[in-house]
Amino acid sequence: GESVNTDAADKEDQVDNVILAGSTYVASLTGQSYSAAAGGTNTAVFSVESFLGKKDFFFAANLNTADAERMGISGTERDFNALEFNTKDYLRGQFGNDAKKPIPMSAALRDVESPTNPVSGLTALTKSEVRLERCFARIDITPQAEIGSAYGLAYITPYDFKITGIRIVNVPAKFSVGGPIANYDLKHAANATDYDYLAYDLPVGTPTENFTGLVRTYPTISIYVPENFVSHPVFGSADFNGMTYLEISYTSQWGTEGPRSEYPDPQSGKCYYRIGEAKQGTQYYGQIRRNTVYKCSFKLGEKFDDSNPTMRRLNGRVLN
Repeated sequence: GESVNTDAADKEDQVDNVILAGSTYVASLTGQSYSAAAGGTNTAVFSVESFLGKKDFFFAANLNTADAERMGISGTERDFNALEFNTKDYLRGQFGNDAKKPIPMSAALRDVESPTNPVSGLTALTKSEVRLERCFARIDITPQAEIGSAYGLAYITPYDFKITGIRIVNVPAKFSVGGPIANYDLKHAANATDYDYLAYDLPVGTPTENFTGLVRTYPTISIYVPENFVSHPVFGSADFNGMTYLEISYTSQWGTEGPRSEYPDPQSGKCYYRIGEAKQGTQYYGQIRRNTVYKCSFKLGEKFDDSNPTMRRLNGRVLN
């Protein structure tokens, strides 16, 4: 990236360690500031065996000890690309991890020319800037919910929506430093043990209520998840096709008079919001890719001008 260990608020550029594929040496940068723009105050130095011509080098950052050891014995590009790690070990604020746990990163340094005067069979790389890229994406979730205007009247029910929970589903349980794991959904179908999915609850904060605009706005939730490349992404279908999505739990009020008196007060339900590149015709349509920010904003509610009760219930609805 452009900076290392300068983001005190979100620690998105936090780098605790860097390892070179094929090297057992782990360079520690914990808590030390490094800015490429400022020329750098801290540098990771690796010595490598002498070579002729040009060579590619591959790096990863913020790996735990066991994963760093695996990285250290993966000297070729093929080995590097084949490395897969457990998502649970790196998810911020989940599965016992710190809320600001450093995000896994990786980089490739290509076409490095051999030095003219190697010493004792070893040399120091002179091409210094390695642009680390986060292996995870960031998802910013901004939930809203409609507040009803004429409370208790049957013709505008349901009303007064309240979000009671948000759960993220179909998070790949494995990720790769070398690039996305292709067709993760097919790998899961073939071997759910090795290519499992994770699901976990997200924190829903206290909303601010705007009775003029008739909306509750909940605090934005920012999370970091690994890439998810699926074979057949489709928005709006009942089948999620392995795509990562949000499961939103809610309650709403219902009138007790009129033709829909059979609905209790309140009514609870769930609806769903899938996450991925939404622009059709692009290379990453429907996928979640690394080092990308996805904005998920939705307003939970219902059209009040439709008298069809089957259209008025949100339970089980796919929002996108």
